[in-house]
Amino acid sequence: MQNTRRIAAALIGLLLSVSVQAQVQTLVLNPNAGQFAEGAVMLTSGAVVKGEISLDWMSNKLDLRANDTIYTLPAQAVRVFAIRGETAPQKKEQYVALTRIFHSYSYPWSTKQAPELKMWAFFEQLSEGPVILLRRKQPISYTYVVASNNNQRLRRYSNSEIQTTFYLTTDEGKLVTLRKTKRDLLAYFSKQAPEIKAYAKDNDLSFKNARELAFLVNYANSLQAPQLQQEPALPTE
Repeated sequence: MQNTRRIAAALIGLLLSVSVQAQVQTLVLNPNAGQFAEGAVMLTSGAVVKGEISLDWMSNKLDLRANDTIYTLPAQAVRVFAIRGETAPQKKEQYVALTRIFHSYSYPWSTKQAPELKMWAFFEQLSEGPVILLRRKQPISYTYVVASNNNQRLRRYSNSEIQTTFYLTTDEGKLVTLRKTKRDLLAYFSKQAPEIKAYAKDNDLSFKNARELAFLVNYANSLQAPQLQQEPALPTE
């Protein structure tokens, strides 16, 4: 986990050295993608590439423009990447840091139907470690039918929305899904649960708000590390 934090810190350093003026051209906009003017990507090979990034939530791929060439990278080819400068931020976003870190993880396609079938996706890091809070976004499309007043005609409509799921990582790099954030977070930090609940109440922190949930995870980590004398700082917006 410490190695993960060192890699993330190194990528942030590389990202800060990117010249904004060098990013003249932009990628073609994708409605399911986030567009970022600056990025630094570490591949599974260990190579690091900087450039403009388009992150596709639907296909779990990113397009990286570097030296006038666009590379399409699936999640399984990426170890970690850092981005900043979103050109079209999502509406109603609860928590977006100035510099964002994403990791690639494999997870079961369906824990009930086919737990042995794994797929890769990008997960955003929201807190510090050793236990890290992650957020995964996934576009969900659905269709519904509405009957007319006389029930003689049916109209079919389609819509889509972004579904957000939170996870915790263990020391082994496994994912723990927070299906009900308060219940599952307190169950994970069972020994520290009374202190976490009291801290959330005293500071009016919600288990459903991404920024405040990250703060609670940082606080839970500090309870497991007696050598830390100071409380964790709020995540930077």
